[in-house]
Amino acid sequence: MKHFLSVLFVLLIVGVSILSAQDTIEEVDECLDFYVIEVKPEFPGGEDAFLKYIAGNTKYPAEARDKGIQGMVFIQFIIDKTGEVTDVKVLKSVDPILDKEAMRVVKGMPKWTPGKQRNKFVKVSYQVPFNFKL
Repeated sequence: MKHFLSVLFVLLIVGVSILSAQDTIEEVDECLDFYVIEVKPEFPGGEDAFLKYIAGNTKYPAEARDKGIQGMVFIQFIIDKTGEVTDVKVLKSVDPILDKEAMRVVKGMPKWTPGKQRNKFVKVSYQVPFNFKL
């Protein structure tokens, strides 16, 4: 009887350990924030190329310029497991005209090198400010 209880106890501990390990694996599949990722996603050409892309592709909308609309728009997006830009949304709006332009630029980005966590490709969330100033 003692032997049976010992085996039952060991099986219970192993079962709990397996469940804990599965929870850890599921967490890797979730979208991670940029600052907690082991290997960060990379824009083609690196950070300087990313900044040049943003600056070179953002056009101040004529309507916003004519109306004197300015401010900082914050855009959030996800670099998925394949490096595609997905789930683009406005976090902080100034005006729909400026929001639309910032979203256009982000949605037009080329494919990135995806991020990695524990040697697996993962989704990573980014936030980018667009400063529209007259």
